[in-house]
Amino acid sequence: MFWHGRPFLRILLFFATGILVARLFYTDIQLPAAGFIFLLSFLILISAVLANHIKSFKYSWTTGLLLDITLFVAGFTLTVRQNRQNEVILSKSPEAVWEGKLLTEPMQRAKTVRFILKIIKRADSDRILPRSVKVLAYLKTDTLPQGMHLGNFVVFRGKMGRVETPKNPGEFDYRRFLQDRGIRYRVFIDKANWKSLPANSGFFLPAIFSRWRNKLLQSLRSQGLSKKEYAVAAAILLGYDQLIGPGLHQDFTAAGAVHILCVSGMHVGIVFLIFSFLLSFLLRFKKGNTLRNILLLIVIWAYALLTGLSPSVSRAATMISLFILAGIFGRGYDNFNILAASAFLLLLLNPMLLFDVGFQLSYAAVAGILMFYFPIYRSVYFGNKILQTVWAALVVSFSAELGAFAIAAHYFHQFPLYFLLTNMAVFALSYLIIFSGLAFLTFSWIPFINKLLAVILAKSVSILILIVHFVASLPHSAVYDLYFPWLKVVLVFALLIWSYYLFIHKNLHMLVPALATMVLLLGLHTLRQARLLRQEKFIIYSLHHHTAIDLIQGKTHVLLTDSLALAHPSELGYSLKNSRIAMGLTEKAHPLSQNFHSTFLYYQSGFGQMDSLRFYIPPPKKHIYPKLHKKICVDYLIFRSPGKTKLAEVAKSIHFKKVILDATLSHWAVKSLEKQAKLLDINYINLRERGAFIFDFRKK
Repeated sequence: MFWHGRPFLRILLFFATGILVARLFYTDIQLPAAGFIFLLSFLILISAVLANHIKSFKYSWTTGLLLDITLFVAGFTLTVRQNRQNEVILSKSPEAVWEGKLLTEPMQRAKTVRFILKIIKRADSDRILPRSVKVLAYLKTDTLPQGMHLGNFVVFRGKMGRVETPKNPGEFDYRRFLQDRGIRYRVFIDKANWKSLPANSGFFLPAIFSRWRNKLLQSLRSQGLSKKEYAVAAAILLGYDQLIGPGLHQDFTAAGAVHILCVSGMHVGIVFLIFSFLLSFLLRFKKGNTLRNILLLIVIWAYALLTGLSPSVSRAATMISLFILAGIFGRGYDNFNILAASAFLLLLLNPMLLFDVGFQLSYAAVAGILMFYFPIYRSVYFGNKILQTVWAALVVSFSAELGAFAIAAHYFHQFPLYFLLTNMAVFALSYLIIFSGLAFLTFSWIPFINKLLAVILAKSVSILILIVHFVASLPHSAVYDLYFPWLKVVLVFALLIWSYYLFIHKNLHMLVPALATMVLLLGLHTLRQARLLRQEKFIIYSLHHHTAIDLIQGKTHVLLTDSLALAHPSELGYSLKNSRIAMGLTEKAHPLSQNFHSTFLYYQSGFGQMDSLRFYIPPPKKHIYPKLHKKICVDYLIFRSPGKTKLAEVAKSIHFKKVILDATLSHWAVKSLEKQAKLLDINYINLRERGAFIFDFRKK
């Protein structure tokens, strides 16, 4: 059995399954805490009794089964209880005065400053909340307020509101994303409706390290680095990625080097290796190894706190700490068991980490390295040390990508083809960047040395940016629009496990499940292609700033949209990208103001027909319609911004069955049109409230 001698693998499996079931199906139920504590205690007691009394191997499985059930119930209970603790009703409250504490550093955006608050009480009524509540706050200002930092207390006036649920098919669920981080509300604060309170936070470790990070960033900023160099250096060294622009981020993503822009396990590992070397002189003393290990623990967790304790950093720090502790106590260890133990400890503290993208990618990548690095590395030997080092770097990169590929494809829908080429440069330059960067941060107070180290750092970062940009600009640098649902991700991981046993451990029994998994993957792909060829849909998306209408027949489609969206197509990406990839559609669009004819669509002067479905979009500036004896018949009348045309006026020329109120319409325009529709006894659909309208010809 794969988990024989690796108990934490089994513990993690059932504990994580309990978390997953609770997250997917039971996040809103009420659990009696005392009852579940009693149930857990009872299961543990029975397991202990059975383990002590059952001597026959025939019935020994019952003890293991009870322990597995106990772990499942523990994960389930912990997840539901944490979700319920975050559920404090604030949205029904009117605009009020609140007191809160900053849990993150403020981040400057275009017209707002964004940060997360822990609400402590209603300041205007002295109402202490039963539990502290996390709130996503936006301060309406274009400049970062002085003296506003993590750990500070603020008082402000505002109305708490819930983040909207997704309105379009496949749209990123930002509400669920925030809930997984314990954030149920958001608030917009006017510039004049807040003030900072005197610092009385006491000893708050994250705030102390955050202040240190701000000072180090200021030292780095003062060295004359270019905007891009400073942005990349700040992200690599201190996890401050707020200055990375979309273009630069896309270059790193397409080149397969985006992982270096956020402090991850690689960065923590490099820091560990650097300080392990620097502290190696302690090994000469009698208790030097123990002292060295203790200092390494302090350094690793200090760096993790300094960079913000992201899930990938927490994983790396926890895992390295377990390795160090095993060395201190002289215990042997298994790499997979250590990896599972670190995951279990982090999930025990915060079960919702299981659904964090960074957490998933980090563990998948390390699992890939543990499974495939040594077998592949040992398969080829070079007599030259430089070539052997290059080979090792290539194998590490390939193994990590092998483990993380499926999850990355699910979330980001792309795969960098030249990641091995890029990671060669990243592997070499990351040591130089992190070493020179840490040296600069340590000696930033010494005039001449800090200048020298800053030049080395700037040149290293500049070379990295040039290499990444070169790789990203190569033809076919990445495969885009990959469709990877979770079922496909699971099957890919299953295939990796079968392949591991088949090729690494020469277990021929894994040949049948490996082939079966490949057939399932091929079958999923074939079924999807057949479904895409049969699809026929009419979709009006719910977007606040743009009108977007998809007319789809098989893999052929037309996207009708406004001129602003055509000029800035990326503005549609957030809401439409996932659904368009799922439906196999391209990004091509056609303006609403121009006529269009094809084999399945006729569109002219606002009138459109696809199959038997007819629709009409009134021009924004047309307010007068002639009274016709024989009216033009359409199924849907689509009103979009500004929506000043009267329904009764349109009805003089056009007979329509239903009115669709586009999400671009203002609140007052929607209310006016709803009132008109009720007076004329006409059915209507409000896309702002309902979400996207989808007419499936196959289901009519």
